Amino acid sequence: MVQKTYTLRRAAAAIAVYLGAAAAAQAAALPQAVRLGTIFSAQSFDGSGMGALRFSRTPFVPAPLPIAVPVQQPAAEAQEPPIVSDALWAGLAPLTLDEATLLVQNLPQANAAYARHFDFADADLMIGTAVARHYNDLELFTNPSWTQNKIYVIDGPDVAKLMAKYSIDSMVPAEGEAQDGKPYHMLALIIGQGHLTMVMDRSNFRYKYAEDHGKSSNTIIVTSNAVQWTIHAPRDLMVSGLKCAHWLVDPVIQEITQISPTQARVHTDWGDKDISVSPIVLNDKKSLKISKKKAAAKMDSTSPQSVPVLILPPLPY
Repeated sequence: MVQKTYTLRRAAAAIAVYLGAAAAAQAAALPQAVRLGTIFSAQSFDGSGMGALRFSRTPFVPAPLPIAVPVQQPAAEAQEPPIVSDALWAGLAPLTLDEATLLVQNLPQANAAYARHFDFADADLMIGTAVARHYNDLELFTNPSWTQNKIYVIDGPDVAKLMAKYSIDSMVPAEGEAQDGKPYHMLALIIGQGHLTMVMDRSNFRYKYAEDHGKSSNTIIVTSNAVQWTIHAPRDLMVSGLKCAHWLVDPVIQEITQISPTQARVHTDWGDKDISVSPIVLNDKKSLKISKKKAAAKMDSTSPQSVPVLILPPLPY
C-alpha cells in the first residue's frame, strides 16, 4: 500500500512539472507586446489627452514594421548618392582647438584625424542639395556621406541659422527657452562615422516639441548634453538622450523609422507613435505651400495607418 502511494505521488509530481514547463514555454513564445498587452490596453490612449492606464484582457498587437535594412547593405531603392562630395571634403578647414576638445570630450571613440570644420556656407550648400532632391530630415541625416570615416563639425550658431533658414525638424531645436525659464542652445552638431551628435550646453531640461506641422505637441526631456542619433538603416535613426514627459512615466525615445512617404514612427520603451514627415524647404510661405502640395500628392491609400500607442498623455502646462 505504501509503495503504491509513493508511486502515485511521483507520477503526480512528474505531471505537474511537465505542465508547468509547457505553460512557461507557451508564455515565452508569445511576443512581448502581447504579454504586456494583457495588462495595459491600447485603448487607454484615446487621442484627446484624457487617457489613463487601465486593466484589460484585450492584447495590444502593434502593426508590423518594415524589415530594417543594414546600412552596410542598403536596399537598391534606398541607395542615394553622397550629399557631400570628396572635393568639398578636401577643401574643408581642420578643427580649431576648441572644436577638437569638444569632439574628444563628447565622442571619445571618434577619430579626430578625419574631422573637419563644416562652415555655414558649405552646410548651406549641402542642405540646398537636399532640398533639390526633396529629402526629408530622415533621408538627409541617413545619407551615405555620414556613414564614412569623415566627421563634419558645425558650430552651434551656424546650426541655429540653418534651422531658421530651412524647415529642419530635428526634434531638438538649436536654441530656445526651456520650461524652467532658462535658455538652452546647441554648442555643435557633429556628423559622421555613422552618428549625428547634438552637443548641448546643458542637460536634464524640458521643452515643447511641436508635431504634425504644429497641430499637436509633446514635452521632450533632454537627459544628456550629447544627444546622439545612430544610423541604423536608410531613413532609420536610433536615439539616445531623449525622453517624452508624461503623467506617470517618461518613455525613453529609442528609434525613429520612416514608414511611408509622409509618416515616421517614433519608438519608445512604452509604445510607438506616428508623426508626419515632409520634404525640407526654405522657411517662407511660398515654399511651405509647395511642400504641403507635394506631401499631399505622395499620400496614397496604401500608407500604413497610425497604430494605437501605450504612451500616456503629456503633462499639462
